[in-house]
Amino acid sequence: MPDSDAFQIVAIPIGKYQYHPDLHEVETEADRIIELFREFGAQVRTTVSPSHNLDETAVKNRLREWVTRETGRSGVLLWLGHGTSDGDEAWLASFETPDPINGNGIVPKTLADQLDTDWRQRAASDSAWSLVIIEACGAGRFVSGVVSLLTKSRPRRLALIGVGGDGAAYLGRFSDALSRTAAGYTINDEHVHL
Repeated sequence: MPDSDAFQIVAIPIGKYQYHPDLHEVETEADRIIELFREFGAQVRTTVSPSHNLDETAVKNRLREWVTRETGRSGVLLWLGHGTSDGDEAWLASFETPDPINGNGIVPKTLADQLDTDWRQRAASDSAWSLVIIEACGAGRFVSGVVSLLTKSRPRRLALIGVGGDGAAYLGRFSDALSRTAAGYTINDEHVHL
């Protein structure tokens, strides 16, 4: 029987690119974040080999994998990699996304569709939650685009974090903040607050 406090984490750490500079520290950052979440009961669904090229098909498969999680129906989706925003719209890059990322990358609707499915699957549980973290350039604008598309389904117990605002992002900001937060809790604390 699964642990009722456990939740699954699925990571999409894209460090290798065909048309953009590789982000060699992505896997290290993903591992650091995953280890911090394990302190709170996370179970890793799958891992990504540093030599694996996460193209758009692989990314969409990983998103579907996150949505179909089983343990407690709660889960964390972690995306680390390249992205961009023109101030109005934003895109995330997969392995084969051409240059420029604008107009060629993964759009907010791709994630919003999966979040709608996620909500339909966990809506019956009063305790199931979802946390989506995107650490990439333009992540704040990307998350805003996702939120604007979720108005019909209005999912609850969902937190979207765009680390990077509308402009440049630097890997490590989220893991640093999570590490500081985790260090501030003791065994006497019953809840971890956002």
